[in-house]
Amino acid sequence: MTLPYSRRQLVLLPLLIFCFLLLVPLTAALAEARFKMQSDSVFLDTKTGAMWQLERSRKIRSVEQAYAFLNSLNEGQYDDWRMPTDKELAELFLLFDLRQNGDVEIKLDGSYWHHQENGDISAGSWELGDECGPSRVFFPAKYGYLRAIRP
Repeated sequence: MTLPYSRRQLVLLPLLIFCFLLLVPLTAALAEARFKMQSDSVFLDTKTGAMWQLERSRKIRSVEQAYAFLNSLNEGQYDDWRMPTDKELAELFLLFDLRQNGDVEIKLDGSYWHHQENGDISAGSWELGDECGPSRVFFPAKYGYLRAIRP
């Protein structure tokens, strides 16, 4: 009887499977390390170099209050805290949905202030969508939290 595989292939196959099973968790672990704690109050995006506030603000009800909050942050160690863009905030939510947050844990529920592409400032929330895979749908709001970013 002739086997469809050579003896060499039969020996290498378990070795390849073993290596694959070792590499998959390692690759997943490396992918999860997108964020890391920088200090007690700041976490770092290891891909972009951006720093995010760990704690979000209290609920802010106007653009003026949002800027007042940023001004208070800019009196501390750094003077370049800003409001995130809608893309930055959406990516933050997506990376947490994909569990690439490493050891960083934050609250994501609720609405957040952000800059839109057209320059407008608004608040809104990204709620989980009903599509396959991680997706979020944006809903405008009148007020929200602010999670500052720098630079």
